[in-house]
Amino acid sequence: MTSVMGTLHAANRILERDVPIETTTVGANLARHILNKEPRRVWHNGVEIVAVLTSKGFPQILTAWNEEMPAEVALGLETVSSMLTEVPLQFRYMGYNILAKKSNGTPTAVLVWKGDRHGK
Repeated sequence: MTSVMGTLHAANRILERDVPIETTTVGANLARHILNKEPRRVWHNGVEIVAVLTSKGFPQILTAWNEEMPAEVALGLETVSSMLTEVPLQFRYMGYNILAKKSNGTPTAVLVWKGDRHGK
């Protein structure tokens, strides 16, 4: 896994809100391919993360908090459940991009974001 940067504001919010740092950094790394210089909101394992991509190509966490994924994501997972395997599958549902797989037989969203599939 590569490095992730964070702002002082992000570090304070993560500590104040008791946000799991490992989940936050993994989520930022998974989102690397959709990040750019504009802040982007993503969800990973119950954490909502706002991050950007630095000029050196590292994800930089701006803030994060504990937040469940939007309800539409659960509907999307239910819709494609029969097509999911242990290999991640990316699909769009109701304006959300969802990277999902089956984990122990249960449909699981690995990463969720709004916008086009490339993060624009």
